[in-house]
Amino acid sequence: MPTESTIVRAIIRHLRELPDSWVLKVHGSSFQRRGVPDILFIWHGRSYAFEVKCPGKRLTRIQEVEIERLRKAGVLAVVVHNEVDVIHELMMDPRRAAKTESASGAAGKRSQSPDCARPPILQDERSQQR
Repeated sequence: MPTESTIVRAIIRHLRELPDSWVLKVHGSSFQRRGVPDILFIWHGRSYAFEVKCPGKRLTRIQEVEIERLRKAGVLAVVVHNEVDVIHELMMDPRRAAKTESASGAAGKRSQSPDCARPPILQDERSQQR
């Protein structure tokens, strides 16, 4: 089973492939606020915080509190176990759907605008499923 640091590196490698994005690996230290998620990410004006956990591992209470605080501030803050979880969260982000609906003027329909197109890192995955 991969270590958490191996999973974090793989996720960051994929996130850096997305155009117009910003990613930061949070390195915990005594000079930093405790419980902050492992990866902070901004893409197309939307903020994400990913707490990476190996399967079977649980959040600490302080991590739960910080994730909830980030959510209340409008950040999509979630626990992920691998790159696929991250891609899923990016694609299923309800803020993304709302932006697409308001831009198209058709409530209930999800159109593919350039800003909401499938990330390039999904191209290989989609072709493998066929």
